[in-house]
Amino acid sequence: PIKQIYEEETALDPVSAGKISKINLIQRMSRIRAGFTGTKSMPPTQILLDPAEEARKDGQSKLSEFLMDPSDIHKEDFTDFEDNNSQNEQTTFKSEAKGGKIGEHGSTPQSEVLPGLRPNSSMYHDLQGHYFIFNALKENKRYLRCIEPTCRVRASMRLYDGAPIVCSSDSVHNHRADFRRKNFVLFLQHCKQRALEETTNIQDIYAEEAKRDPVSAAMISSYNLIQRMMRARKHTTKYYPTVEDQSEFVQACTSTHTSTEVPPSELVNEDSCSQDVDICDNIQAETVFGESSDEDQDQESEAIEKAISQLVHEPEDEKKLKEQQERGPVPEDQLEAAEMLPGIRPNSTMYHDGRGYYYVFNTMRENVWYLRCIEPQCRVRAHMMPGDNSPVVQSANTLHNHRPDYKRKQFVLWMEHTKHRAATEDLPIPTIYAEEAARDPESASLISAENMK
Repeated sequence: PIKQIYEEETALDPVSAGKISKINLIQRMSRIRAGFTGTKSMPPTQILLDPAEEARKDGQSKLSEFLMDPSDIHKEDFTDFEDNNSQNEQTTFKSEAKGGKIGEHGSTPQSEVLPGLRPNSSMYHDLQGHYFIFNALKENKRYLRCIEPTCRVRASMRLYDGAPIVCSSDSVHNHRADFRRKNFVLFLQHCKQRALEETTNIQDIYAEEAKRDPVSAAMISSYNLIQRMMRARKHTTKYYPTVEDQSEFVQACTSTHTSTEVPPSELVNEDSCSQDVDICDNIQAETVFGESSDEDQDQESEAIEKAISQLVHEPEDEKKLKEQQERGPVPEDQLEAAEMLPGIRPNSTMYHDGRGYYYVFNTMRENVWYLRCIEPQCRVRAHMMPGDNSPVVQSANTLHNHRPDYKRKQFVLWMEHTKHRAATEDLPIPTIYAEEAARDPESASLISAENMK
């Protein structure tokens, strides 16, 4: 028992035992025995086993012969084990019996990189059923945190491929290892990759992949997975500005016909605002979709996304877009006054520049409002002066990665009018909705009746 070991070692060396509390040392011994983690210098297997026993466990019989009779083997065949207090996360040695030299970081990877659930994200698997995501980078080390939201485990790893993931010595996972997550994320990534690269019907792709891996397919609803594949395929058809568009836009903005740019010191740092942007997007999503389930959120998200991010199809709108692209940015003295519209969130406001783009407030400096595009994936920033007739002046260093949307204004005004009637009139909610849906069926079709009610 751990306590018996502690009592025996305390009797042998009471001076050292007095330098650490009893409960602290017992917890360290318990974690090492359970195999959860080791010290910062070496994993628990290296602490519990001497070099000869460790070599025997790894199948290095030649090292055992060297320890028994050093005269039979040349000393150059092996490297010394690194000191425990140095960089001994990688213990390497040479062996002619294995037919080659093991690399500096070992021949067997001790971790792997897997695709994350969010687009262009990654997770790190320690090959023991625990998964981590990136947290920080410092001193050539990648610092990670457990992917489970309620788990407090932190870890670190080197930057080379297959580096071992070393957990902090004072943390233990509060959940069981999950070896099925790897197959699930690979299944999900493969489905989305097929949706991107192939023209096969989404339903057929799902049927084929579900038959190939029914265990992973059972971990997500068919509707949810199909929606993910549809979104992945749709993103490939979005409009993104080319290099020629960027150069032409910047050249037009720096010409003598445009207004004076805001000093760089007054511009908002986009990187510093990324966290605020994510928080605002999360709050907005929670407000729109309420406390519904994951499937309901995906369904409503698809409807809202279709409403506010749809491409322009009307000939008149196509003509406006073509004219805007040909003449470049509008000089500040010719810009229309910004139009204030109700936002999706309660008591929030968005600003329409009159050209199909919408912005929300980001920050204020020296009596200047700095705005950001309302589309989550768009990096465009703008500024305006507080006042009724102030225009929205777009920054010259970025372009919108989406087309203008002239129908959003109609949709948000219809939604605001419907909510105002619900707050001021005594009519039943279904009656108000039926009347407003009959008055503007196009806007009513962009959101489900249940969500609107």
